[in-house]
Amino acid sequence: MTLQLQELMRQSDEKIEVLELQSRLELAQQASDLTDRLHEDLRASDARVQETFKFLLFQPRNQKKME
Repeated sequence: MTLQLQELMRQSDEKIEVLELQSRLELAQQASDLTDRLHEDLRASDARVQETFKFLLFQPRNQKKME
């Protein structure tokens, strides 16, 4: 193999490695974004559950009997 061919192969390998790392970085960023959205959704859901629980806990007991 000539030195020129070896250099081209090395550069090609480096480019492939860079592309793989970029792809992994993009996937990691997407996973991070999805995790952040999931946490936001869970917090919102938890707040709704707490509001519903408080409503049910503190509503007058005889309100159902009157209806």
